Amino acid sequence: MRGDKIKQFFDRSDKLTLQNPKYIYLFTRLFNSLLKFDEVNNDVTSRYLISKSEFGHAVITSHQEGVLAGFNEINYYLTSKTNLKFNTKTHDGSPMSKDEIVCDIKGPAREILRYERLILNCLQRLSGIASDVKNLTSKRSTTRIAATRKTPWGWLDKKAVFLGGGLTHRLSLADSILVKDNHLDLLSRNRYEALDNTVKLLKGKLAEIEVETYDEASYLAKIWQKNYNDKPVMFLLDNFSAVEAKKTIRNIQLNNIGFELSGGINESNINEYINIGADVISIGQLTHSVQALDMSIRFT
Repeated sequence: MRGDKIKQFFDRSDKLTLQNPKYIYLFTRLFNSLLKFDEVNNDVTSRYLISKSEFGHAVITSHQEGVLAGFNEINYYLTSKTNLKFNTKTHDGSPMSKDEIVCDIKGPAREILRYERLILNCLQRLSGIASDVKNLTSKRSTTRIAATRKTPWGWLDKKAVFLGGGLTHRLSLADSILVKDNHLDLLSRNRYEALDNTVKLLKGKLAEIEVETYDEASYLAKIWQKNYNDKPVMFLLDNFSAVEAKKTIRNIQLNNIGFELSGGINESNINEYINIGADVISIGQLTHSVQALDMSIRFT
């Protein structure tokens, strides 16, 4: 399938900017909730040990190579909420070397201590996601890497995937039509009848439809072409083995049908799938099992 159609299906990065009020609202609400759990206004240790008037200068250091993510959001949130000032020569999406100083923080020492955990949680999680995606997208292939909706931090996780060079996929259920196994089961317990009903009800709208076997994919291709000929559609090959996925893609070579692979694909087995002709591989592990990047905040 053409690259512009893949982008139409899977890329929502234009919504993940500080120019989008909804995006700001969503990450602000998340940060507010995290601070509420941390009771930052009742830091008893700092209250006993650190003077209100003490000024602090701290640096954020990355102790691993990786890709920076989350800085724009943390900077926006804390500069509007606190007296802290952030100074960096890098930017989100930039590579970080081991032991690189990413940012200076200046302001009341108590405030730096108060928000230290929020800053690190955000930067370590999102930079970890971006770095993992970058490692996967650096493999030689035309197949794109995408996130799923298994995203505990919602749109922030999606932004990190984008910064690492991946595709966001849907940000929400409102973004596009994705027909999953449960939708099909509710239409009919007979999977082929459910696919028939799905194709009729969609009326050629831009959609992605999940299939679980080669036979289902072949049947869906036949009835989609019969009803809608050249209108684009994505097939989601769910939990296919690499051998079965390769067979399916090679036997259904139609310009209007694209293929996404998902289910059970991760860093350890992606090489089996990366060059078999799929347009996209979506990996839930990128965001539901994040390996945080090693970063620290220390006073100078």
